[in-house]
Amino acid sequence: MAAGTSNLLLYQILRLYEKWDVKKPGVFAVAGDLALNLYAEADASVRSVFHPLEVFFPPYDRGEIREILTDRIKQGLYPGVMPASLLDRIAGIAASEQDVRVGIDLVRATVLRVEKDGRRRVTPGDVTVAARTVVAPVLRTRAAELSAGERALLSQIAERSRDGGDMTSGAVFEETRDYFPIGKTTYHEHLRGLARAGIIDLVPGTGRGRGRAIRLRYEPEDVAAACSSPDKSGSLIP
Repeated sequence: MAAGTSNLLLYQILRLYEKWDVKKPGVFAVAGDLALNLYAEADASVRSVFHPLEVFFPPYDRGEIREILTDRIKQGLYPGVMPASLLDRIAGIAASEQDVRVGIDLVRATVLRVEKDGRRRVTPGDVTVAARTVVAPVLRTRAAELSAGERALLSQIAERSRDGGDMTSGAVFEETRDYFPIGKTTYHEHLRGLARAGIIDLVPGTGRGRGRAIRLRYEPEDVAAACSSPDKSGSLIP
């Protein structure tokens, strides 16, 4: 939701009691972005009446996702259809996406493929094909929600990663400036945006003075493909 819209809604809801005969209302705000600070994102007028109490629910880890998928498989499939090793692989993919729904969709897609072929057991190839059809749309959706500048930077990161270049944030910044004008502040804002979108990880470097390394959470070729469609303006300049 756009910041202006959320501020307007919060302000109107939390001040209902001033114009209507109601008790002071409360708001339950659910955020999937663990780095989001709802209070800091609010306008000053909203912060005067919005004092959230945060309740942190950590994402499912790989073991928890595997347990959830195991229960689903026991309820919906015959024994032996999904080998344990491939269930581990699916749980790992879902954990990397921080979304158990990806795992459920992968199980469904692999089993439908097996059923269509008249087979009785999932193979590694089934998981590979299903992962392309399930994970790729997630990446495309995330890339489509980026700003033009974030998408342009992501495209450069994907190309550099594919070519085996230095992936420290400083090295990527120096190369990026050769393609479009960008300052350090904007560059780091874009990096944080890509991390919040779940497309990259910013990994602390080792040793004194070492900057962070940029690590793609998807294959560089898939990221490049997801960046190939610019926004409506057609511009990749921030």
